[in-house]
Amino acid sequence: GPFRLAVGFVFAFAVLWGVVQPAWARWLWRSEGPAVELVSRATRAEPWFDAPLEWRSRQLLRKPMWSWHTAAEAIALSGRAVGTHPGAARLWSVHGMAQARVVTEFGPWSDSVARARDAFSRAVELEPHQPWTWLEWARLERNLGHTEEAIGLVQRALEEEPNTIRARLLLARLHLDRDDQEAAREAYGAALQSARLRTRSGLNTYERELLTAPAWQFREIAEALQ
Repeated sequence: GPFRLAVGFVFAFAVLWGVVQPAWARWLWRSEGPAVELVSRATRAEPWFDAPLEWRSRQLLRKPMWSWHTAAEAIALSGRAVGTHPGAARLWSVHGMAQARVVTEFGPWSDSVARARDAFSRAVELEPHQPWTWLEWARLERNLGHTEEAIGLVQRALEEEPNTIRARLLLARLHLDRDDQEAAREAYGAALQSARLRTRSGLNTYERELLTAPAWQFREIAEALQ
């Protein structure tokens, strides 16, 4: 009868909207984003869509200065992202960086330290073969004054990707923290040797990233070694 027809229509509409709405959210983000004002709209339309959450979290991490408001937003958004896709190593790494940034900006709050370590640990458990999370974890431990732990984490990154220039330079800095000039000089020399590989043709994006570091990092280590 008419009632069953109406119920069937409502059910069919709900199913159709459940298919169309996520597609619309992704189309919106691809066509008009990325943009801050679209993050909420896109994630409301598709709660499982983590791209806006990751993008905004990384954007906040690039800010040179953080307020408590910035910290709260970054932690909330990156936390939502890992809640959405707990098997994504990159999202755990971003969440760890947000927690670690709180430590850097506002001091070693025990909760933030523990959560950063937990997030980094989860990230490297899911993806142990890329160096970036190992390095971020090492930076956290260095900021906490745990030089030996930081060295171990950098060495773990270099086991996976021996030509990671930023890892070589961080290792040199950590040896300087220990006042070990010889080990620092060796790490710096290895960074220079890896930098020569940038002249090779046919490097892909990942390989170029491994072989890239800011010029000021080279200058800083070179000056410290004089």
